[in-house]
Amino acid sequence: MIDDLFEFTRMSYGGMKAKPELIDLGELLGQLAEESVPLFREAGMEYRLSVPREKIIVLADGDLMARVLENLISNGIRYGKTGKYVDLELVKDGAWAVVRVANYGEPISQGDLSHLFERFYRVEKSRSGETGGTGLGLAIAKSIIDLHQGRISAYNDPDRTVFEVRLQISKVDTHAGRYTSRG
Repeated sequence: MIDDLFEFTRMSYGGMKAKPELIDLGELLGQLAEESVPLFREAGMEYRLSVPREKIIVLADGDLMARVLENLISNGIRYGKTGKYVDLELVKDGAWAVVRVANYGEPISQGDLSHLFERFYRVEKSRSGETGGTGLGLAIAKSIIDLHQGRISAYNDPDRTVFEVRLQISKVDTHAGRYTSRG
């Protein structure tokens, strides 16, 4: 908890700087899914990965993005065990790369959804006592996504809870011969 609190404080007060590089989000998501296989097996779950053939490239700090996605995947496993699957999806939506991590566990109430990314906020009932957690993971994830001028949200589909991360897609600047963020 101390490490999470220290990291959240650094993120919140500008102490952490991103080291942006070009990231293939599909490759990163696939790599993190494979690294999580032991956690999925232990929980009796599987992941379903859906990424487009076309590479979706963003300018982001790879370590920080891995931290966000690892948090969302581990939460999907922790809170979605009854559903047996965690869906990992990457799509392109205009100028945005959209990563969705969805689980089929108990839905999060509308009242709780609006507070999920606040520090120390934990959804009560089955999502807190038996599963642990500091209530800082999603607040840290939000700080990281904010640092990248992206968006993070959560919502319930009819049969699943979805966490969605949106980052601007990078494109080639033909005049400079390099990648830039769209804007």
